[in-house]
Amino acid sequence: MQLKLFSTYSSTVVTALDQLSAEHGDTKAGVYKMAVLTFDFIVTLVAVEHVLQDWCRFQTFFRRKSAILLRL
Repeated sequence: MQLKLFSTYSSTVVTALDQLSAEHGDTKAGVYKMAVLTFDFIVTLVAVEHVLQDWCRFQTFFRRKSAILLRL
């Protein structure tokens, strides 16, 4: 889900960070823009997305197992 949101809104975020940097003199905006555009950020985002998806599946599985055990 995060990856889809990132791909959908990345150009908007980068444009907003550019405007903050150029028009308002926000020095942190340029740093954030460069961070968002790095390969490491995108790889981390993909990895976290996969881990969270698996975590949600495991959590649902174990919640069902614990509910069954509590009934016994």
